[in-house]
Amino acid sequence: NCTSVFYGIDSGSSFIRSGIMNRKIKDEDICSNAQLLKEHGIKITTSAIFCLPDETEEQMFETVEIMKRIKADYLYTYIYYPFPNTESFSYCVEKGLLDDEAIERVKNGEGSFHKKPLIKSKHAELAQVLKNIAPLYVKFPFLSPLMTFIIKKRLIKVSEIIFFLTVPFTYAHFGREKMKEFLSLFRIALLTRLRRKLNLEL
Repeated sequence: NCTSVFYGIDSGSSFIRSGIMNRKIKDEDICSNAQLLKEHGIKITTSAIFCLPDETEEQMFETVEIMKRIKADYLYTYIYYPFPNTESFSYCVEKGLLDDEAIERVKNGEGSFHKKPLIKSKHAELAQVLKNIAPLYVKFPFLSPLMTFIIKKRLIKVSEIIFFLTVPFTYAHFGREKMKEFLSLFRIALLTRLRRKLNLEL
């Protein structure tokens, strides 16, 4: 009775997977495994991480393309976060990808894998845009012209709005629950503000 599988691919670049993530898996194996799941009617939820150490623009697009190739039903996207006491954190420090301020922030548990990258990268803006629009892009390929325009112009704020508005469709149950939670909090905030305003007028 298996209906879905979480498939942690994270990167479509074989170089990044083997060299940075220490995952020795070929693109062909990823795609054949996905095809096998699809043949048995099993949905695929997977993940993608952008702005990994030394990652290039081309490698980020390879990640998006492999998600399209396997026809992922749901894609969860993240910005790379250099968790302390990990090999990748040490790599970032050795390569000078983290300045002293960023290292201190990481050690204090600050920053996020949803926001601006902490590591130095000339592709940080692209990573943020792809993080926001890749789930929609993979699920609805016909939106390619719009996605291409947003990517080309590096419209981070626009991509954030798109991400927020489309979460219920791209993130399945999790997305719908988050949207309900937001609407509930928004309603409470609105009512609180109205009550304060009415009290001030009285």
